[in-house]
Amino acid sequence: MLSQPCKYGLRSLVLMASQKDKEMFKISDIADELDIPKYYLTKIMQRLTDAGFLSSYKGPNGGIRFLRKPEDISFDEIIRLYDGEKYLKDCLLGFPGYNNFEDCPLGIEWQKKKTELLDSLRNNNLMSVVNQLKTESEILKLIK
Repeated sequence: MLSQPCKYGLRSLVLMASQKDKEMFKISDIADELDIPKYYLTKIMQRLTDAGFLSSYKGPNGGIRFLRKPEDISFDEIIRLYDGEKYLKDCLLGFPGYNNFEDCPLGIEWQKKKTELLDSLRNNNLMSVVNQLKTESEILKLIK
């Protein structure tokens, strides 16, 4: 349902948010930790930087850091950045002939669930997920 760049972006942000004592992150370290190609992740993180979620710094001590607090970044914002509105508008079953929920065989039911899902994605932020997990191994299990 979510694009690969969106998934990688979310996983990277959760990893960064989980390392509360760290302010600056190297993309190569994140890529290694999550087993994501570095150059692909660089493009993904650039989009987050362009959108104002992160800031980036060049040079030997450079890297990326949060521009906004992780507790102020909802999952909905990140998903919309990468996947736009289509992640909730397309047919749940993926049938190309159904362009809106009224046409989809499961459309009415999907509309009800979509409202619940949207509320959850808007109300959960990076830190709410990190805080629900107790240990670093639980966080890594979630994002790897």
